[in-house]
Amino acid sequence: MIQFNSNFKVAKKVLAVVNKKMEQHVANDCSVEAYCNGREQGYCISQFCTQLTFPSLRIRKVSFSENRNNDDIVVYFGESHKFAMGGNIPSEKVYHNAKYFRYDKIDEAAQFIVDFFAEGE
Repeated sequence: MIQFNSNFKVAKKVLAVVNKKMEQHVANDCSVEAYCNGREQGYCISQFCTQLTFPSLRIRKVSFSENRNNDDIVVYFGESHKFAMGGNIPSEKVYHNAKYFRYDKIDEAAQFIVDFFAEGE
């Protein structure tokens, strides 16, 4: 059997907890893609939101993986236009505003992601 790279294992665990915690009506507006930024390999969740103030589509994103420099979990979050299409890579501003969680705080990282998307409704 081919083994997952360890950073995918971390991202897979976070994604599993997100799926358990996220309300179904929020999850219905989300999709999951790969996230790839050098040594950071994980997942990106995009949420498609219709803004009520004027008719337009806004997309919020979260990319998460094991941090490239240590075993911590890193979560990049923001509006989709602040992420590069190729690999869902965050802009410098998003990169510097990242949230970090200890490697064993999978539940906390997942809760942060769930809360981020819940506030975008």
